[in-house]
Amino acid sequence: MSANDIPCQTARSLTVLRRHERFYFYPYRHVSAANLRNVLIIGAGTGNDVAVPPSASARHIGAAGIGRGPPAEPPMHVSLVSVQVVPEHVAAFIEATRANASASAREPGHLRFDVLRSSEDPNRFILYEAYVDEAAAAAHKTTPHYLAWREAATDWMAEPRVGVRYDGLLPEVPDPHPGGRG
Repeated sequence: MSANDIPCQTARSLTVLRRHERFYFYPYRHVSAANLRNVLIIGAGTGNDVAVPPSASARHIGAAGIGRGPPAEPPMHVSLVSVQVVPEHVAAFIEATRANASASAREPGHLRFDVLRSSEDPNRFILYEAYVDEAAAAAHKTTPHYLAWREAATDWMAEPRVGVRYDGLLPEVPDPHPGGRG
């Protein structure tokens, strides 16, 4: 795979980034979480740089890829869901979210499901979910594991969750419907 004309870029977990590629976190060392509201990533390649701001308590993240021509069609369907959990339900929320993420990994069209926890507020989470297209993301919301998670987790939230939809530009995802959608 190549992105931004660089071969073999690889999306990595936050644990790996913190350990081996710390430069992704450098910009957030100089801004307090209280002042970190909107982040714009220019040249977002594998998604690593887009996954880091929520872990630094950013509320809204925008990303723009730099490359030649328009993005591959259709764009990847990405959702970043911000969740504030009631403190006494954090352990149950994490376990239910782990089960949802694990089952989601077996869905057709699933690309990624990251669960991020704020370093400054252990009750705040970001769920980063990526699917090959909107149809795969919509199908996810009809699965028994998602419906079970939603029913349980809603009662554990201190406030309604907020999901923001993004078009994933890079890495490019092959069209899951070559030759048309019919």
